[in-house]
Amino acid sequence: YEKFLDRLSVDIELSDSGDRYWWVEEIDDPELAQKAKKLSHDEIELITLYAFEHYTQVEIAAMFGISQRAISKRLEKIKKLLN
Repeated sequence: YEKFLDRLSVDIELSDSGDRYWWVEEIDDPELAQKAKKLSHDEIELITLYAFEHYTQVEIAAMFGISQRAISKRLEKIKKLLN
């Protein structure tokens, strides 16, 4: 998950705001912030679960009702969208 944190350039200590998606508004890079705001709700949820709430891909797959491989592919797609 640290790969996402490094790319998103947000301060993990800000997570006590009460909003699970606080990090979207805290992205420092304007270009990256614009890209993040275009992500779907499911993509933002996936990043939140994986990078900020520390769920494993297996745990997230169970929540979404899909395979771990599908979660891995979604994460790779999101990384490409944010680059």
